[in-house]
Amino acid sequence: MIRVIYEQGGIRQFWRGTMTVICGCGPAHAAFFSVYEYSKWILNVDNENINPLLHGLTGATAVLLHDSIMTPFDVIK
Repeated sequence: MIRVIYEQGGIRQFWRGTMTVICGCGPAHAAFFSVYEYSKWILNVDNENINPLLHGLTGATAVLLHDSIMTPFDVIK
């Protein structure tokens, strides 16, 4: 399989579509950390108030937004 890919397009064929993913990584990661910190602040989650449900909710919210940005870029790739 690797030989076929290499013969069809050379070494550049292995990196085809990478720039699309790189363009989506910055906004997706910025959204992840922004939403995570904002939801921690809204839900009053800090080191003194350890509540696994609230921590899970903040993480799930951040991951949902991150994946809603990154999935289309992965599909384009």
